[in-house]
Amino acid sequence: MKLSIVVSAILLAGLTNGATAACSDTQIVDAALTTLLSGNTVCVSNTKPGWGGWENQEEHLANGDLVDYKKGSSDPVDPTKKVGTWNISGAGTGTMVNYTYTDASGTSGPFSFTVHSNNNVNLSFCDASNAEKVAATLKSGLGACP
Repeated sequence: MKLSIVVSAILLAGLTNGATAACSDTQIVDAALTTLLSGNTVCVSNTKPGWGGWENQEEHLANGDLVDYKKGSSDPVDPTKKVGTWNISGAGTGTMVNYTYTDASGTSGPFSFTVHSNNNVNLSFCDASNAEKVAATLKSGLGACP
């Protein structure tokens, strides 16, 4: 996936996928956010009419790598690929997940978000003004979103 597509998915405020989390839900802070994301896949549905499927399936590896699952490692056209890095910074309500994306045209970011949820499955990635930027679901483990 090209950097511009990944970044636009993160930055579009109108992106929704039926997840019910919101920035008013409980903020996930400190080590709990690392535990929640590490070794799991964040799934963002594709809201473009007629496209179906997943816009992003970002695997959060424990070593800080961010991997786009795409169609899987054995797909000859759109294989799994590292697209950047992720980390957690801050403490308490200042806890943020930070994403830096890299592709052939360079690096962009970091893009920083608070993460909110009441069930640790439906997630809202919110900006500094507490506006939801991405609604997502969390898949336990790495790999394709259900």
